[in-house]
Amino acid sequence: MSSTDDAAGEPAEPPDTAPSSPPPARPEQTTPAAKRDPVLVGAVKAAAASALTLTLAMALLIDVGFAIGTFIGGVLATVNLILFIRLGEAWLSQKGTGAPWGILGALKLLGLFTCVAIILRQGAVSALAFAIGYGALPIGIAMSSLFKGKPAA
Repeated sequence: MSSTDDAAGEPAEPPDTAPSSPPPARPEQTTPAAKRDPVLVGAVKAAAASALTLTLAMALLIDVGFAIGTFIGGVLATVNLILFIRLGEAWLSQKGTGAPWGILGALKLLGLFTCVAIILRQGAVSALAFAIGYGALPIGIAMSSLFKGKPAA
């Protein structure tokens, strides 16, 4: 029997070297989703739900081609809102100058305009259908602010 075996002949467990509680998380270790504002998360979900509702309505009321244009506009609106929220959170958590975030915001806006121009210049979808789909953005924001619930006391 070796010195690391117990009386039954099984290997002894090594002494517990793990700390009793995990070390406190540093700010850079926290997950971004854990600190997201529930109102903003609700706005994204409401914009996505609005886009899907508008798409379904256009498919039932007009035709599938119009619904596809509405869907594309709704997806672009939802992605734009997500990027806007992330840029805003990054800017608010940053100390110092806001110039880099202003440049990134301008690039995001330029990217949005470029996407819209490419989609509409190809002529694959109706500009009206696209605009209706993009309307999911203000609808989602309004719905999330109406149904955000009561703040915690």
